[in-house]
Amino acid sequence: APVAPGRERQDEPAPLGPDAPRPRRGRSHRMHGPKPLNLPPTDHLVLLAPDPAGYAALSGLVTRAQFAGEKDRPVYAGADLAEAADRGRLVALTGCRQGAVPRAAQAGDLAGAMRAAARLRAVFPGRLFVEVWHHGMPEDDPRNDLLAEVAGRLRLPLVATNNVHYHDRSQADLAEVLAAVGGRRHLEEGHGFWPATDERFLKSPADMARRLARYPGAVERAAELGSALAFDLRLVAPRLPDFPMPGAFRDEMDYLRHLVFEGARSVYPGEGPGAVDPRAAARLEHELRVIGDLGFPGYFLVVWDIVCFARSQDIYCQIRGSGADSAVCRCLGVTRVDPIRLGLPFERFLSAERGRPPDIDVDFEAERREEVIQYCYQRYGRERAAMVANVITYRARSVLQDVGKAFGLTQAQVNGLTKYLDTRRPEAIPEFVDLPAGLSGRLILDACLRLDGFPRHLGIHSGGMVIADRPLWEVVPLEWGRMEDRSVLQWDKDDCASMGIVKFDLLGLGMLNALHLSVDIVEEVHGVRLDLAAIPQERAIYQMLTRADTVGVFQVESRAQMATLPRMKPKTFYDLAIEVALIRPGPIQGHSVHPFLRRRNGEEEVRYVRLDLAAIPQERAIYQMLTRADTVGVFQVESRAQMATLPRMKPKTFYDLAIEVALIRPGPIQGHSVHPFLRRRNGEEEVRYPHALAEPILAKTLGVPVFQEQLMELARVCAGYTPGQSDRLRQAMTHKRSDEEMAKLRAGTYAGMAHNGVTGPAADEIWEKLQGFASFGFPESHSVSFAYIVYMSSWLRHHWPTEYLAGLLNAQPMGFYSPNSLVQDARRHGVVVLPPDVNESAYDCTVVPLAADPDDVVVVAGLARRRGRGPLDDPLRLSTAVRLGLRYVRGLGEVEITRLEGARFVGGPFAGVVDLAQRTGLRVETLEGLAAAGALACLGVERREGLWAAGALAGLGPDRLPLAEGAEPPRLPVMTLAEETRADLWSTGVSVHHPV
Repeated sequence: APVAPGRERQDEPAPLGPDAPRPRRGRSHRMHGPKPLNLPPTDHLVLLAPDPAGYAALSGLVTRAQFAGEKDRPVYAGADLAEAADRGRLVALTGCRQGAVPRAAQAGDLAGAMRAAARLRAVFPGRLFVEVWHHGMPEDDPRNDLLAEVAGRLRLPLVATNNVHYHDRSQADLAEVLAAVGGRRHLEEGHGFWPATDERFLKSPADMARRLARYPGAVERAAELGSALAFDLRLVAPRLPDFPMPGAFRDEMDYLRHLVFEGARSVYPGEGPGAVDPRAAARLEHELRVIGDLGFPGYFLVVWDIVCFARSQDIYCQIRGSGADSAVCRCLGVTRVDPIRLGLPFERFLSAERGRPPDIDVDFEAERREEVIQYCYQRYGRERAAMVANVITYRARSVLQDVGKAFGLTQAQVNGLTKYLDTRRPEAIPEFVDLPAGLSGRLILDACLRLDGFPRHLGIHSGGMVIADRPLWEVVPLEWGRMEDRSVLQWDKDDCASMGIVKFDLLGLGMLNALHLSVDIVEEVHGVRLDLAAIPQERAIYQMLTRADTVGVFQVESRAQMATLPRMKPKTFYDLAIEVALIRPGPIQGHSVHPFLRRRNGEEEVRYVRLDLAAIPQERAIYQMLTRADTVGVFQVESRAQMATLPRMKPKTFYDLAIEVALIRPGPIQGHSVHPFLRRRNGEEEVRYPHALAEPILAKTLGVPVFQEQLMELARVCAGYTPGQSDRLRQAMTHKRSDEEMAKLRAGTYAGMAHNGVTGPAADEIWEKLQGFASFGFPESHSVSFAYIVYMSSWLRHHWPTEYLAGLLNAQPMGFYSPNSLVQDARRHGVVVLPPDVNESAYDCTVVPLAADPDDVVVVAGLARRRGRGPLDDPLRLSTAVRLGLRYVRGLGEVEITRLEGARFVGGPFAGVVDLAQRTGLRVETLEGLAAAGALACLGVERREGLWAAGALAGLGPDRLPLAEGAEPPRLPVMTLAEETRADLWSTGVSVHHPV
């Protein structure tokens, strides 16, 4: 039953504030409040906020309506409207023809219009305006005259509007199409929902005065009302909440300083006990001073708190992006990247000249990110935390589906028009395209192209969350997301940024999930708990990367990365950071890739001192694996592009991996950096620099720009920009810009370079690099962050390939390759993969001991060999195998798997196919999937026999009599290897018998 505002039943959560909108816990949890007034639910009413307090009341009213209804179906209660109107001193206009007052007036019902206006006047005393408009329709004058009479009798002010729905007359037809799309109506329904007029646009004051001359003062009153209601929306912007601190600290800055220097004693130790390295201390003092001056200590404390929670729950996480440029973040323990050792500029992340809040992206295990999001709701209050919206816009193909329905097209007719979208020219459509009579394909396509990029609906940002010091519904309306327990702002990230609202990005990364699953499987099978934060830098890992053996390896599994890795030959961790950054549009467009690789490999002269960035011992085998491009399933280096690069990159260090990650990106690719880098790395091309000033900046990447930070440094050193100005240049060039804006940027940059003596071809080359990298350059901090995961995933793949494959399969969907591709690659590396088994398989893939050698493995002279293959290099790989999980079997969902596992747990292993069917009652489709996958082999039933029996056995549950004796399937021919392969792919999508 409804309860009074501010009061809850015993089982309700505590109130969020006086009459605040209260979100539900789940879909079934609804708002409670006063019974609504008897106002028709279809009435339209225009509400205007006079000041920030009124805006907060109006925003709260919208939020309450959203929380009271379903997604996209708000419910406005009359009592809520009255309360918000009184609290916020809201101003109301009687509205369009869908409003109660104009509707009665249009029907000639003076008494009805008077009653409706009187009801509204009681809710908005002294703040109700009667609205008149004129669209040149026959009914306009009679309706407006009656509305003027209502205003006169009730002593209400009359105000002239134009009931605007579009800004310009030329948009009238498009507005009609959008109205039909939004209302899921056919355009032929016509005036039932959209007036046949093109007058509902923003008109000039003179035109309005001419149209409504018979109502003196109405137009002037509209202008006066607009001026009276104007206020700066930034006045409602919230702050971050005060961070809860131990009592010994004065403020957030004091507490942050304590945490930072406490961490610095171990991260940057000095000579004496408890001392901090002087160089690091100076950097930390600088960063803390900037953070304090900008007022963001609370932001860093919130990020630290979130990461601490994740680690307390054993949720893998790490920050990505420019946050790794901060030594404060390193000392807080939220990143393993050392920006001081790597020379990463703090201004790339935060500076007084940036004029923007910090932006730290934190990756969490994809499967457990929701725990972190719900922690934020609980920690900071549901009313003070919400996800950021994402504006989903139309694209030409998607808009054609919606517009086609509005025009009454069939799906076949929509498909017939689709092929003409790519031409972007409506006149290219022949008139004989099959369309309903009277319709023009050119007209329809023109509407689609005009709507390309137009907002369609609100979604949820991939990870953006806002936390505020007061209820967010006072700042922006909230609504439900389609995901359970997700409240969402009605603003996107750009709206929040323009208001100075700080956003926290809590992102999900499938590879972190795969790594954790792999570690868990290793512990379960071998009793060894791996600490991926402390794994050694092994040569074998870098050898694997150098081979471009990176299928399934994070960030370096693309073809471009695989092509680069053998030339890159990564040998250190920083090599991985370079690899990550190198194959990107910036280095590629900047002609950096091949020069770098040639220089790295001694094919070009290199004039620089190599940085020794390896902090822990390196494993040669890992880099050898990477150099072979043997990286299927390895984070970031498993794409075809990465695999093509790895043998040229030949990573030997961790920094090689960072370069590899950055290299195969749009920035290096569009900047023509990839091939020059690789040629220089491999000694095929001489290392050269555009100008002597550029040498210190580009030395570590062989004179080829690979990272975004290098371009910022070029702007600073060569063009005389301050750190903040160079970041603003990056931002300006990142966004869409006109030719005029680019000309201004070019002129300013050339002037700065000329002042520093950089002219002629050198200036042209630097500008080309700046222009190519700005949009797509990969930050060095991001590359190094990813390089850690590259090395971790490579290390697991090299040392624990069976467990790693199981982790990858259980983390799907993710990564670059299909499960079948991952399995075939693992089998080529000696991993044994077994088909599903109804008596052994769990929901997920598991690692099981091998009781006997599988059919495709033989032991010769004590060495395990695959038939027709070379020796396997690790005998441990033969002791275990991956057993495919039931989740991969066609037709088995969680319900069926739970039923099967439950029956097996209660009654023990299944004795036969009839026993399986009777104890589980599985459907025919499910039994067919199990039979085709070979999951019944443990019951002595071959695949063909199992498929034959599925129809007869399906539905044979505990309440059904068992099959009569003799009803067992007949003996049928065993499937050939080719048939088994086809059955594998049909039933599980994975073949464990034959490489496909």
